[in-house]
Amino acid sequence: MTSTSLQAPIGIYVESDFTFGAAPEPVWVDLTEAQLGGHGPHVLITGRTGSGRSVASEVLLTGLAALYSPDRLQFVLIGGGVHHPYFDRLAQLPHTAAWLSDSSTDRAGLTALLDQLDAEIARRADRITRHGVKDIGEYRQLVEAGSADPLPDLLVAIEEVRTVVRNTESLEKRILRVLRVGRSLGIHVLLIDQGNFDSELSQHVTASLSLVTGSPTRSRTLFGADASTLHGQPIGSALLHTLPAVGADALTSLRIFWISSPAEYVQELLRVLVSMPRPSYQIVQLPKRRWGFDTLIGLDDFKDQSRALIASARIEAELVRRGMPRSPRAMNFAFTGPSGTGKTLAAKALSHELFRGGVTTRDSFVQANRSSLVGTVEGESAVKTRKVLEEARGGVILLENAHELIQQRGFGGDPFGADALSALLDFMDGNKGELVVIFSGDEPSLERFFNDNPGVRTRLQHQIRFAPADSEQLWEILVRHAEQSGRVIDAGARERFLETATKLRATLNGRGSSMLDVLGNGRFASSICERAQHRAASRLAGTELLTLTDLDLLLLTTDDVNGAIDELIRTFKIDLAVS
Repeated sequence: MTSTSLQAPIGIYVESDFTFGAAPEPVWVDLTEAQLGGHGPHVLITGRTGSGRSVASEVLLTGLAALYSPDRLQFVLIGGGVHHPYFDRLAQLPHTAAWLSDSSTDRAGLTALLDQLDAEIARRADRITRHGVKDIGEYRQLVEAGSADPLPDLLVAIEEVRTVVRNTESLEKRILRVLRVGRSLGIHVLLIDQGNFDSELSQHVTASLSLVTGSPTRSRTLFGADASTLHGQPIGSALLHTLPAVGADALTSLRIFWISSPAEYVQELLRVLVSMPRPSYQIVQLPKRRWGFDTLIGLDDFKDQSRALIASARIEAELVRRGMPRSPRAMNFAFTGPSGTGKTLAAKALSHELFRGGVTTRDSFVQANRSSLVGTVEGESAVKTRKVLEEARGGVILLENAHELIQQRGFGGDPFGADALSALLDFMDGNKGELVVIFSGDEPSLERFFNDNPGVRTRLQHQIRFAPADSEQLWEILVRHAEQSGRVIDAGARERFLETATKLRATLNGRGSSMLDVLGNGRFASSICERAQHRAASRLAGTELLTLTDLDLLLLTTDDVNGAIDELIRTFKIDLAVS
């Protein structure tokens, strides 16, 4: 491995000579430019569902992260329309400068990210020109001689390429520019898709890794060989095709490493990588964006139940499309759990996923409560309620603290609240399948509300309980909150934060409630982040900002976070000595 190489092992040769007792010979993919002896700068990985395509992609990216520091290599991850869990794992790494979870619906996010990449291209070109050299290779020679500052390589990984650029020629041209211009600036692109595609993008690919494909014709076009012949071979069997300039043997048969077993080794590797120092050079300053269930930390039961319901609803919709008679089916929920356990975030994510799955007709999410539904004069409640429901039609409406819709007022009752509830139930009965209604609140209060109004419970098909996040998940929420504002949290702050969250969970107030529940669970983590940002601003006050690096400006230090924790504990007068 040389100082200019950028390579990682992805599998083992299957046609090499075998010596008993010897370790299998690994196959390496090198992103270094082909003229310098590598396979780069751009790589394509293809394979149909179940072929090991995602595993191969994760093996390559994780291997690169393990071998090169964030100051040598950084990632930009762009997801298509399907959730890829390995992108979730890679997004935790300090190597990942930006991550877009779902570019198929978050077009604004994709455009913003491409704007940042254009700016990075201009920034790199300017630096290389100012040093009087023509490309990244000559610039690296200056770095080795101590005449220039290091410039990390950038790897842009794009999952489901065809989905990302579908029906949008302008987006394809912008990505094409990254491949064409970026190659001389230390920018590499990893294209990942189910099959090869007819696009100018593929013309700039310098190495292709193909697992089982469904198109022999396209496979022959790209490889000069038929990757569909891998059908029937073990999962992970692949062909690696490199440019003829790399060597006479341009086609290699291999078997991909399997990174998912044993799981504890993978988790330990990720822990080591996550603890790497943050890079001093910030490539793109863009929050990591997620959509749908990707926005949620934990809540696995909710995700599993919701995905099963969406799958069932999609089958019903397909039967209707085929002309089979089906009765409209309602899909309404009760979300129960303490404050700050993610009920509202989950409802927003569910709204997006229902639309993506074709269950709802609009990607619309409306939040309502007593004040938006209940009037102050006779007849006003029904009018207000119907107006809000019509605005939400085709999407999802969340009734926050739904138990407050009808308030207990002694013998007089609450006629205005009762009118609103009556209008709501009538609308639900008359518009089944046209609106998803979610009743949300803490479980004891909602149970009393359902017992007092049994007609509500009979109209709810699903109840999902939300448990408080554990300490590790709260740390993830803290990191996520920082990401959303483009900030970076020092990993050294983790131990004190986890210790404090655990003690807060065990500390009870005078009413017997956990102090973490009192502080709002997830909102506790968000509050720490906001307070830490204020402390960071105070810390940098009076500093000459032009002398600071990007990381200096963006980093929330361990002292910032610890100070925020101390400030919050003092504000609420919490005695953590109670165990």
